[in-house]
Amino acid sequence: MSVDLYRAADGAGQIANLILRARRNVTATEAFFGKTIGHLGQSPEILTLDEHAASHRAVHHMTADSTLTENTKV
Repeated sequence: MSVDLYRAADGAGQIANLILRARRNVTATEAFFGKTIGHLGQSPEILTLDEHAASHRAVHHMTADSTLTENTKV
């Protein structure tokens, strides 16, 4: 069984959230981003994504519903 690693770091480079998921889809990605934003208490300034389409779709959805601010750089 393979799993995908999601990792978020704060501005100081400290791990803010880390999760392993069996599925890599928009729902899983949105859940990860939502939990991370809740932990940090604010939308990130910068998001660095890989090429997986689910990550980019999740960012689009979360920007549209204002979970992520328009100022977040991707």
